[in-house]
Amino acid sequence: MVKKWHTTTVIAYSVLIIYAVLSLGPFIWAFLVSITPMNYLSQGKRVGVNIMQWPPDINLFTFPPKIFGAPATLHNYVKVFQVVPFARWIINTLIYAGITTIGNLIFDAFAGYAFAKIRFPGRELIFSLLLATLMIPGQITIIPVYNLMVKYN
Repeated sequence: MVKKWHTTTVIAYSVLIIYAVLSLGPFIWAFLVSITPMNYLSQGKRVGVNIMQWPPDINLFTFPPKIFGAPATLHNYVKVFQVVPFARWIINTLIYAGITTIGNLIFDAFAGYAFAKIRFPGRELIFSLLLATLMIPGQITIIPVYNLMVKYN
């Protein structure tokens, strides 16, 4: 059986495909910049940030862009691992994420068991408050958490 395509379906799919292709643009641009030699990028009027220097200097991008036609190199990736302690950052992230995940799993398992099996006064109220906090987007807490981190050094 052949599926009949309606005009609105074709238009909707066309718009979604165009949006998907345009959404890939920044990722493709970032990849092209990452494999382009620094001296090729720094010709012309300088704008942007040089991520290969620490602290960063303003000289990564040029306008108009000179990305296409540049020789590809992996030197920038090698330099990232030489200039910044990238491996240490990854290890720190894995340790932090692992400890946080294990702690959350243990705490959540106990809380879930208590809510499912134990009847106690205020159970429904506490569970409703818990569900209400799940509806708050995580982005709302970014600035207060940052302020706490600054306050406690």
